[in-house]
Amino acid sequence: MRRIQEVLCLHYDAGLGIRAISRSVKASPSTVREHLIRAKVQGLSWPLAESLYDARLLRRLYPLPAHSASRFPPPE
Repeated sequence: MRRIQEVLCLHYDAGLGIRAISRSVKASPSTVREHLIRAKVQGLSWPLAESLYDARLLRRLYPLPAHSASRFPPPE
């Protein structure tokens, strides 16, 4: 969780690129890119609203998948 906040801070405040951020937070560039894309889709920037720290931010960027209908009927 803290990593997502740090990625957003380094991107928006420091203006660092994906590779520089990935080295700083010790994450792959694809992970950093994914965090930034998800934040952009959600309309987030830095600084975050107080209500979006911790678990709320995680749920907003990575929502739980909806239950999909099974191909098989439920057991009787």
